[in-house]
Amino acid sequence: MDRAVAEFQELLHEQDSAALASAVKSEGFGEAEAEGMIQLLAADPDLAFITDTALEDYVEFYDADTAYAESSTGLFTIEREEGMLFTTYSFDVPKLTFEVSGDAGTFADVKIGETVSGTLDEDGFFFTEVYPGLYDVNLVYPSEYTELAVSDVAQVSESGGQLVMHFGASHLVIHDDWSTTVPSQLIINGEQTPYTVSDSFSAGMFPLDGSVTVAATYDFPWGTAETESVSVTDMHVIDLPPITSAIDDAQFEELGTLLHNFHLESRDVVESEDQHLFTVPMRNELFNDRYFLNKFSGWADDDPLPFTVTWVSPESVDVSRVNDELTVRASALFGQAETEDADLIPDEYAVFDVTFVYDDDWTILNFSLDRHRSYLYEESATFIEA
Repeated sequence: MDRAVAEFQELLHEQDSAALASAVKSEGFGEAEAEGMIQLLAADPDLAFITDTALEDYVEFYDADTAYAESSTGLFTIEREEGMLFTTYSFDVPKLTFEVSGDAGTFADVKIGETVSGTLDEDGFFFTEVYPGLYDVNLVYPSEYTELAVSDVAQVSESGGQLVMHFGASHLVIHDDWSTTVPSQLIINGEQTPYTVSDSFSAGMFPLDGSVTVAATYDFPWGTAETESVSVTDMHVIDLPPITSAIDDAQFEELGTLLHNFHLESRDVVESEDQHLFTVPMRNELFNDRYFLNKFSGWADDDPLPFTVTWVSPESVDVSRVNDELTVRASALFGQAETEDADLIPDEYAVFDVTFVYDDDWTILNFSLDRHRSYLYEESATFIEA
């Protein structure tokens, strides 16, 4: 056995740390290397090195934190880069604390080397203990809509190790016009999700590289409307565009059914000098009260006549939201009904923009008629509550 090694071991057995440190340094080891040697010999006083060169190789190896093989028994193999010396040492080296930190709330899967795995906690941390060395660290975020992964190499030295990893992704904050008024559903990459616009945070994190698109659908009484898609880029705050003003034929048919029984009938006539006042009965499921149509002038003194109402087209429908109230605006043709007194009314139709305002429970709060084009009257008409 090499003389220097034997001297080291003898001093170690005598528990003379000061003399051991001096002897190690006298052999040409640096302060850090000497400290490492003392720690190793203290862990295993019977550690045998075949040659002084092998001992020096080991200390340099440990001090440099070079990657080495790990086994459950703490067996480490050191290979010299020069020469034919292969030496195996068996000893106990304490594991060191290693910390991985990432995005909070992701609960991402962590894998360190080949044997250590876990999950980030709710604050984005994962703690474990590993032997000193270099480790491949992989972080994967499980998501049913997209996969996020990031990897890095960590060096665990005598003082432990720490690695910070981020996905370059974020939860979404979505602003829109309708989610506070009507039921909504989030669309991600063209696929429906179980999340509402207001609950978009629960859909998880998404990369900010433009690979993900977000849209939304809204359930109106007459059908579903969808926004255009918006790419998720470097901003996690998404402003969804408003839905288009026109609705499709199927939605228009539903809307027409909803509003079809909105018509005028001649009953409960109240006359004044320049106008008649007519009641407008509404469907019970839509209205709880009766409304009046007033300011229709130019009528003869005879009994007023019923009108027909025809909704124009899907393109005439405009949907908007003001103060969390849903407003539906559609053009309608008000024409004469078949009656023996039809000669009292011109053949042309009067075209009005009809506006309905709903609350959250789909109760119509108010509605109005605004003259769009009229061959019948010069004045506009307005609904007032009875």
